Amino acid sequence: MIAWIVPSLVRVGPSDAPGNISSINLSGARGEYVDTQIIITAASNTNLTGVNVMLSDLVGPDGAVIAQSNYNLYREYYVSFATGSLDYGPHATNRPLPPGTYPDPLIPFNDPQTGVPLSGNGASLQAVPFSIPVGHNQPVWVDLFIPRGIKTSPPGVYTGTIVITSSQDNVMVPIRLTVWNFELPLVPSEKTLFFIFNNQRGAVKANQEVLMRHKIMPARIWMPSFAASEITNFGLNRTGLPYYGAATCSSMARAPSVSDIQSQVAQYPPGVFLDIFPADEIGGCTAIYPTIKQWAQNAHAAGVNIIITMAPDPALYDDGSGIGKPAVDYWVMLPRMWPLSLAGIPGKVWSYNDLEGDNYSPKWLIDFLPINYRIQAGFLNQMQGATGLLYWAVDYWPNEATAWDDVLVGPVSGAYWPGEGILLYPGARVGTTATAPSMRLKYLRDGIQDYEYVELLKSKNQVSFINSVIRPIAADWHNWTQDQSVLEAARLRSGRQLDSLSRAR
Repeated sequence: MIAWIVPSLVRVGPSDAPGNISSINLSGARGEYVDTQIIITAASNTNLTGVNVMLSDLVGPDGAVIAQSNYNLYREYYVSFATGSLDYGPHATNRPLPPGTYPDPLIPFNDPQTGVPLSGNGASLQAVPFSIPVGHNQPVWVDLFIPRGIKTSPPGVYTGTIVITSSQDNVMVPIRLTVWNFELPLVPSEKTLFFIFNNQRGAVKANQEVLMRHKIMPARIWMPSFAASEITNFGLNRTGLPYYGAATCSSMARAPSVSDIQSQVAQYPPGVFLDIFPADEIGGCTAIYPTIKQWAQNAHAAGVNIIITMAPDPALYDDGSGIGKPAVDYWVMLPRMWPLSLAGIPGKVWSYNDLEGDNYSPKWLIDFLPINYRIQAGFLNQMQGATGLLYWAVDYWPNEATAWDDVLVGPVSGAYWPGEGILLYPGARVGTTATAPSMRLKYLRDGIQDYEYVELLKSKNQVSFINSVIRPIAADWHNWTQDQSVLEAARLRSGRQLDSLSRAR
């Protein structure tokens, strides 16, 4: 047995040659998830059977302990497809990888809702124990949450071990964690709105909490009465109200009344950020602009924000109420819609992702490099002035029964799209009520944490540092690094800078 380590943004194929890193070295802030991958390879002409992973606590300064309960482990599952995303050719600056076999779905060791081990629950996909044929790899995803509170997780170095056991051999992997002297906020600074398409197919609250554990907010929480606990437990930073305008370019439903919206607002605790998403991709549809303005007037009168996927349009820069607010508070754009300057645009801007609308910006498809997800959610959104992120679906499975193996969505726009609208997988096959996460959901979470690093740097007047370390690798939608090691180096420099600033007070 060989156990070797790769960073979270490196995907390892079933038969890739083993690497030479055999220990884990992580750094992070309190309140942050840090992650890595252990690749277990069956070598020496021997199949591996009964493979399992055992964890120790991490012990740090003055005997401080980060308990093993702060780990979440997942066995990575491979998906294969023979048809890949569109390739715009040699002049494209962001091209898909070849069709083939990639890890993406994650089989949890423990139920994310209860923490109870899932091994032996009778589900068709078990995380452990597992077998590995000779010459093959089995990656295990390692999530480690650094607990909040300086007394709980004082800064310094923590050490522990992860032991890979099997019926044939055992291997110990040392782990070293450096905890920096700062903390990420529970409530993310970056707002997110991700749609769960198949709410009727499972426990809605549980599925929404899968997203929120990854710092991503569902379009609308299931019940207003859950809002207070979702803020306390998961840092809920926005939620939507149950209105939709069913807009086309020529028609749109009438706006709900102010009193109707106010009755919805009254069901939430004071201070919850509430929004309405009344229309989707209606830029240039001037026939419905008066109706959009009426929606905005009524929403604003009730203290609610309007979010629409469209480029800023001067015709909607005023809602007509006389209070000086735009008809759209949050303009949600694809990178190809991005204006050269945000100066003079009222409201705020978000980015979103969908299929392949250009040949240069990040793409959220399985056959693109993992950095595509993380850099848009993190450093690119920060450098482009975006304050939020939207995605149209997280569970748009072509067929729920085969969703763990069939990830090709389409035909849409005359093509098939591996993983489009799929960031979660049905929980039934792993024995959970809630859906199971993907590796790509983890990349997005890590990007949201990167966004937070820059937010903290800005709060400490580190503009020069940001411009010298972050901006060069995320200059604009055309110019951004596709090298995961460059991104990680920038994150490490940012973390060390924040750590140093905290100690200099």
